[in-house]
Amino acid sequence: MDDIEKHLSSLEGLFEQATIDELRSNAQNVTTDELITYIEKLKFAIKFNSNAIELQQKKLKAWHAIKQIKSHTSVLINIHNGTQETFSLAQASWDTRQAAREDLEIAPGEYLSYTLRSEPPKRDSSAKSAFRSTQIKHEFSYQGGEYAFHFSTALKLSPLYEAFSFDTQYVPKRELSTRSAGKRKLICLTDLDEQMDKPPYSYAVTINLRT
Repeated sequence: MDDIEKHLSSLEGLFEQATIDELRSNAQNVTTDELITYIEKLKFAIKFNSNAIELQQKKLKAWHAIKQIKSHTSVLINIHNGTQETFSLAQASWDTRQAAREDLEIAPGEYLSYTLRSEPPKRDSSAKSAFRSTQIKHEFSYQGGEYAFHFSTALKLSPLYEAFSFDTQYVPKRELSTRSAGKRKLICLTDLDEQMDKPPYSYAVTINLRT
């Protein structure tokens, strides 16, 4: 019972006292392990939701800053870990040797944000006749226990032909792919949060992980 009281006490400040008292009164109807598991799930949900609100605020602030940058294309990556595993970077298309390993880890319920920068896409000067665009591409993989996922994104320009127009317009074409790549199935929800239709065509992506 002391163990139960310890876990119930950890809910103080997170829940109203009436809720804690109700859990205490129901403790006799379940095993100690069941109650502790339930309490830990409640605490995790609170942590996850609190971080979701914090992440949303940081995304808005980061995107506002990115919109002011015209010299290069920025891809804002946000990853929110809704699992009980800690995910570590396993592979990336950019040089990560200067980054500390722990700076790229995503603990349970936590999130990670970083920005990848590249030269904006443009017409490939080596193309002699038909239009061809240079391409921006980023990819990375994370692993946590028996779970893993691989993300890739690409950006290039595509001509937009309009009737009775002498000027060819170019529009950005973006590709996003997130797939489970571990021994156990991982749910990977990917959203294109923000995008610029004009140069430098920056955009923001959020990946939500679930089991």
